[in-house]
Amino acid sequence: MPMTQMSEFSEFSEFAGDDALQTLHVIQNLQLKLRKASHEVQIHRQSAAKAEAALQSQAMRHLSQAELQQESMLSLQEAFQERDAECVYTERLISELQAFQSELLVNEQNERAFVHREQHEFLQSEFETLQDEMQTAAESNAAVARTLEETKEAKRRRDELIIDKINETREMHWQSQRNALEAKRRGNAVSSRAVAEEQLRASRAQKSCAQLLTNQKADFEAQLDEAYRQSASIEQRMEGLRERNRQLELQMTKEKTEFEKQKKEMVQKLRKQSAAFRTFSNLLDEPWLDA
Repeated sequence: MPMTQMSEFSEFSEFAGDDALQTLHVIQNLQLKLRKASHEVQIHRQSAAKAEAALQSQAMRHLSQAELQQESMLSLQEAFQERDAECVYTERLISELQAFQSELLVNEQNERAFVHREQHEFLQSEFETLQDEMQTAAESNAAVARTLEETKEAKRRRDELIIDKINETREMHWQSQRNALEAKRRGNAVSSRAVAEEQLRASRAQKSCAQLLTNQKADFEAQLDEAYRQSASIEQRMEGLRERNRQLELQMTKEKTEFEKQKKEMVQKLRKQSAAFRTFSNLLDEPWLDA
């Protein structure tokens, strides 16, 4: 108790009685209790404020954790959706890969049905041989045609010579007959025997000339027939070679067209397969597959 209060209390106690003193003690006790209660109330308020601040902080932490949990759930849901989409895409790629493998197997089977390289080279060499044979046959045909023309020209000249010879013989025969008639008419000393001999010689010469001309004509006709026969044989052979050449050209053209078509298809499919393999490889390298 302070000194001023003690002095006041001592002064008051001198003038007051015992009841007043007791009342004063009660008041002082009440004041002390009031101060103590006020102090405790203040302490409780501070504790309540701290507790409220702690609760608010905890509530904020819970709210932040709830938001983080919600974001995590959304991220996890998106990750699951992406994984499902990637699984669907992977299954589609696997299906496409299996389809590509099936198509590749079919293409290999189709390729086995094509003409082999050895057979193609054999057909190519045979085609070149046929072209050489056709060239040779064409040259032979041209030579036979020239021979035929020369034979025709020789026959024409010989026919002209034969006709000239026949005309000359006839002219000689007629001249001999005219001379004989002229001699007989003039009454010369030419005997009938000489005239007969002259006519016989003219007749023999005419027959000999006619026989010679007949033999030459037969020879020329035989040569002409042989030339025609050779020309027909060569022409028939050339026609066979042309037909075979056309067949080989058609076959080679068909093979070339089919080969180019298959080549383009194979290149396109190989490009698609390569792209699919790259995509599939990149997909296998994704980190979520390891998880």
